[in-house]
Amino acid sequence: MDEPVDKGVLQSHLDLALQWLRRSMEVCNCRGSSAFYSPWRHPVKRWAPAYPETTGYLLPTLLRARHLADIPGLDTCVEQAGEWLLDVALEEGAFPELYGNTGKPSLFNTGQILLGLTALWRENKEARYQATIERALEWMLAERWQQRPHPTYFSRAWWGALVAARSLGNEQAEMEIAEVLEELISRFRANGTLRAWGFKAGRRAYTHTIAYSLRGFYEAGKLLQRIEWADKVWHSLQQIEELYNRRGKLAGSYDENWKGRYSFICVTGHAQLSLLYKLVADDVEADFASFYPSPEDVNPTGDEAHLPLLKMSAALLKVVLKAQVCRGGANLRGAVPGSVPFYGPYMPMRYPNWAAKFLADACMAWLE
Repeated sequence: MDEPVDKGVLQSHLDLALQWLRRSMEVCNCRGSSAFYSPWRHPVKRWAPAYPETTGYLLPTLLRARHLADIPGLDTCVEQAGEWLLDVALEEGAFPELYGNTGKPSLFNTGQILLGLTALWRENKEARYQATIERALEWMLAERWQQRPHPTYFSRAWWGALVAARSLGNEQAEMEIAEVLEELISRFRANGTLRAWGFKAGRRAYTHTIAYSLRGFYEAGKLLQRIEWADKVWHSLQQIEELYNRRGKLAGSYDENWKGRYSFICVTGHAQLSLLYKLVADDVEADFASFYPSPEDVNPTGDEAHLPLLKMSAALLKVVLKAQVCRGGANLRGAVPGSVPFYGPYMPMRYPNWAAKFLADACMAWLE
């Protein structure tokens, strides 16, 4: 398997991704980040409207990036995007679906946005942010059994709710969120897949939603100290590594029997999985054995127990780095496509903002 990537190369790709993400906000006057760039889908404006959901979870990435890159104007964009999210919050406390123009509340989007609002509130301590977070969390909990069955990848949204509840010191909310996650995590199958982990039940899941599901359970499990949740995620990551070793690559999507569609790569999912492997490797290296699998479980020889995880992370990340656009004008340079090939089934002919976000996250995990 590939050796870890060069940190100078990572810094260059990170800078490009952050510059492009700044551009995705500037075209919206920093009132959110454009969902994607595509002259093919939007031949006139080329940029899609600002997307509340991904703007929300983009904010922690940009706040974290300040310590690793100097991108002028990024702080202003983050501040204005946060104000915009306060503006688009619905009266009942939820955040809207899609571009926010339908007025229909979205449980998943609300949880995703809570990740960003909570990160901003931790910095600015403004009462307006706290009030918005409290109302959003209250709405999610009121709705938690009304919209069943949730797709399994909603674990990521409930992780966002848990982060908010922990920040607010709301122990009752944490208990209620844990109940929802217990129901979702019961969907793990013996082979490491999850029932209903795709956008639609019974369909193949993109690696994007697979990673959403696994990351949500892993992060929530860390906060709640649920060892058994980490064990299940660990088992799935082992299965994914075996698939990679068998074929020399990952499919863009898988069914619940790990039957993959190898005609394309879901670039976003590659970046997300690269990040998750790195996060787990860091936990193992930090002797997180009281919660996570022991070094002997990761590597029975006991030699550099975290190394297979790091190699898997690096191998997946190199694919994403290769896919990133490194030349061209400001609208394109630094962008990351939805699929390789570009016309593949996940976000075809588009450069979504969340693909660049997860590339930036994965790069920063290696650089820190």
